[in-house]
Amino acid sequence: MRTDERLIYSWEIPHQPADLPAGFVYRNRGMAVIIHWASPQKEPKKDRNMSSLLAHLKLNRTFLLALGEAFIAMLIWSSTAVGAKMALAYYQPLTIAALRYFIGFLLLFFYLMQRIDTRASLKKLDRKLWLQLATIGVCAYTIGNGLAYYSLQYLPASLVGFSDALIPMLVLVASIFILKEIPTRLQTAGMLICIGGSVLFLLLGGMDYSASGIGFIFLGISILGFVCFNILSRFTARSKQTDTLTMTALPLGFGGGLLVILALSLEGLPAFSVQGTLIITWLTLLNTIVGYLLFNHALRQLMAVQVNAIMALTPLSTAILATLLLGESLNIWQYASMLVVIFGVFMVQVGRRKAEGP
Repeated sequence: MRTDERLIYSWEIPHQPADLPAGFVYRNRGMAVIIHWASPQKEPKKDRNMSSLLAHLKLNRTFLLALGEAFIAMLIWSSTAVGAKMALAYYQPLTIAALRYFIGFLLLFFYLMQRIDTRASLKKLDRKLWLQLATIGVCAYTIGNGLAYYSLQYLPASLVGFSDALIPMLVLVASIFILKEIPTRLQTAGMLICIGGSVLFLLLGGMDYSASGIGFIFLGISILGFVCFNILSRFTARSKQTDTLTMTALPLGFGGGLLVILALSLEGLPAFSVQGTLIITWLTLLNTIVGYLLFNHALRQLMAVQVNAIMALTPLSTAILATLLLGESLNIWQYASMLVVIFGVFMVQVGRRKAEGP
């Protein structure tokens, strides 16, 4: 630009027209407009190795978080049989289940109604999803837990806790046909080791498992209810049609509401007990709300067989809590069986990559 001209505008456009040279200057009466042609910028090469590493770390972080949630839920639920057995000294079994789950539903529902996004999402739920959530609630709370509490009247707590080790194997078989989740050979072997270790833990413990037939009937139906709960929960969580909190609260309302009706009809109004109420409060806040929130959230990232492999540790944790709270003791064979089960869980988790693909 000449020294006698005043620059009034410098304009950069993305492409240079063919009829104008680079650095074209428009001049008029002592003023100048310089037009710069933007040189094409080369896109930086993506570091594929770094992107792959970051994606891998993100995937592993999400997966490990889900594993941690499932593990904490397992530890929480390990106290259920012990707590329920203690509560039976004060309340009838259906009353315990009804108070635990329906109060849990009321607390969660009150919180849900404070959230605008949740209220909007509830209006979008279709009839099919409402039916799925209701079925989950009946299977898990009315049938699964309600009959498990009844079986505690006839069976020792350790045997009822052992039933949790049978659920993963049944879920493994059911998920093949219903969820189309085919486990690898390594996962299958790990599941068998988990079940075998749990059986050894109980058989080598020198415990007395004598019980009436009615207790086993209640326990067997309870196990089937939990299997249906696991499959339906995984199916609903995988579709991601609703959030974790809603998926936890609504089944509690359906299952807990039905339990209230059954408890009042079969057992009548309970007599108030401070000790029993404290135990039910513990079961409601920790074992119901926190436990199921963690479990449902973990199901969004893990296969049903993986979650239930972790749940196979429940009988072992229950036995430890029974030792601390009920005075029971473990022998060296039971500790060895515990290590066998942990090894089986490790095999299931190692086999996840082959089951899910790259």
